[in-house]
Amino acid sequence: MKVRILFPRLDVMFKEGHVPEARGPIPEIRIPWVTVANRILHAHRMKGDDVEIIEKPLWQFTPEFAESLKTDIIYIPHKSSDTFPVRDTDVRYYMQSVFPWQFYIDSKGFAGGASRYPFLIDRERDVPVKSFYSEMQARAALGESKFQQPPSKKLDLPDDFVFFPCQIPHDETIKYHSNVTVPEALEATCKATKELNIPLIVKGHPVNPGSMAPLYELTTKYNHVRWVDNSIHDIIPHARAVVVVNSGTGMETLLHKRPVVTFGRCEYDCVSNRATTDNIVDILRDPKFDEKEVRAFFESWYEWTYDTRSSKSFERL
Repeated sequence: MKVRILFPRLDVMFKEGHVPEARGPIPEIRIPWVTVANRILHAHRMKGDDVEIIEKPLWQFTPEFAESLKTDIIYIPHKSSDTFPVRDTDVRYYMQSVFPWQFYIDSKGFAGGASRYPFLIDRERDVPVKSFYSEMQARAALGESKFQQPPSKKLDLPDDFVFFPCQIPHDETIKYHSNVTVPEALEATCKATKELNIPLIVKGHPVNPGSMAPLYELTTKYNHVRWVDNSIHDIIPHARAVVVVNSGTGMETLLHKRPVVTFGRCEYDCVSNRATTDNIVDILRDPKFDEKEVRAFFESWYEWTYDTRSSKSFERL
C-alpha cells in the first residue's frame, strides 16, 4: 500500500504567513504532532507499506496536492472533510485533542465533525477505578491543561455562579460544528443568568487575546457579569455549571464532576446538557451531571482516540 503522511511544519503558524528558511523552536504544545506522525509511520512500516512523511507549512497543503500524490492512504493534519475534501483515496484526518498526547484519526474529521458523531456509549458500562477518567482527574487536580493556565491563586467567588470560558470565535470547531456562534452563546448565557439572578464569571481564551475584545465588550452591558483571567481549575470546581459552545474545556469540566452545558456539537455532548438560546434558562435552573455516564464516555473516548504515549493504539491503523 502507498501511504503518505502530510505533516505541518511546526515552527511556523498553521495559518498563512511568513515562512523563514531557518528553523525556529517548536512550541511545546506542538511536540506531540511529531510523535503522532512517527507512530503512524512506524505502524505502516510494520505492515510493509510504502510510507513517507511530506512536510510543508500547513497552509501550503491543498486538496489538489493531496490528490496528485495518488496514494492508497493519505493522512491529513488539522483538517476535516468539510475543509479539505480529497477524492479517490482512503483519507484519514488527524488532529490533536484537549489532552495534547491524544489524537483523533478519523475518515471524516474530529470531535463533533468525526464519523462517529453523535458519540454513543454504553451507559451501564463498568469502568475500572484506575481508568483514563481517573488519570485525567489527577492531572486536572494539579492544574494542568492543554493551554498554559495562570498560576493558581485564591479567587473570591460567589457561592453560586455560572462559568463561561470563551472560545476563539473564528475557530473551525465553531464554524463547522455549531449553529450557534460564540457571541450568541455568551449573550444567551448573560441573559439567562440575569433572569435567574445568578452571577456569571467569564474568562477569555489565552491563545488569541485580540479576538476576545468584542466578547469582553458584550459582557460590559451586564452588571452581574465578571471577566477574569484566572486558571480554569480555580473556577470550574465551584461553578453551578460551565457553559461552552463545544470547547475542550467542557471535557475538563467533567473531570471536576461539574455539569457542562453545550450549544454546539462535540463528542462529549452525549453527557452534557444540550442547550439552545431558547432553553438555556431552564437548563441552568437545574443542570445535570451523571458520573457513571461520564466515566463510561471517557473510557469509550479513550479507546476510540490514539494515545501517542505508546504504539499500542496505532496497531488499529
